[in-house]
Amino acid sequence: MKNMKKILICFVVFVLATGVLAACGKTSEKSSGEESSGSETVIKDSSSSGSDDQKEENKYPEGTYVMRVGHAQTKESPRHRSLEYFKEQVEKETDGKVVVEIYPEGELGEETEMTEKVSSGELEAVRGGDLEYVPKSTMLGLPMIADNLEQARKLCYSDFVKNLLSTAETDHNMKVLAVGDDSGFRQITNNVRPIKKPDDMKGLKMRAPLDVVDLSLQAFGSSTVSIPFTELYENLANGTVDGQENPLALIDSSQFYKVQKYCTIIDYMFFAELMYVNLDWWDSLPTEYQKTVTDCA
Repeated sequence: MKNMKKILICFVVFVLATGVLAACGKTSEKSSGEESSGSETVIKDSSSSGSDDQKEENKYPEGTYVMRVGHAQTKESPRHRSLEYFKEQVEKETDGKVVVEIYPEGELGEETEMTEKVSSGELEAVRGGDLEYVPKSTMLGLPMIADNLEQARKLCYSDFVKNLLSTAETDHNMKVLAVGDDSGFRQITNNVRPIKKPDDMKGLKMRAPLDVVDLSLQAFGSSTVSIPFTELYENLANGTVDGQENPLALIDSSQFYKVQKYCTIIDYMFFAELMYVNLDWWDSLPTEYQKTVTDCA
């Protein structure tokens, strides 16, 4: 594992500048041609877009603010369960004046698509949205940046990170309501062989969701492919890819163990998990509700 760490640190630090620039380029492409339509305070109607049942009038009492939150993970995941707790607390503390609707498992699109909807005002919030909308946030996923989760969370909650994420407001009409680690350190699974040393990674075809993962796995000698989280199980099952990397909580809740033979406990990186909200919708909330929603997040 020491050799594995040395390889990762040397390789990723060397390419970090290139990776961040590439992410910035992707961000520019995503925002090109977009026009922010904003998001209005919802009274009676749960949204200004979506399916007919979401548009039912008188669904909520007059003066109700509806916060639809989309995410890509399962209903058994820590992300969904914590959002259920978030919903419970927000509705309790606002006496039902702010209603939280949760849409799991990619019901409202992939993470990038949902993030774009939040930016344009078609959706109020997304949990675990596209990190590359704030390219510098991917630095938090550098291999071996933290020795334990206490350090990782201290970093996520720091003023440094808060200032870093503020560019989402000026560049994309979104506010980062909360940030933390995404279910803990990430581990490696595959269907070919046990991974005991860096050379064991050579020749494996691995799923890589972000540039920092892509660069890290390539440093180990693996080839990589980008696959949305909602399609990952199927691609592991049919052999499109040999393996993937995710926290144990997601490996468990998504049942990847059914289609993967080996798991390597490496604790090599964590992802920051962002909760984006549309800035226009956020500004429409009374100050007291903003404080409550922030505290609950």
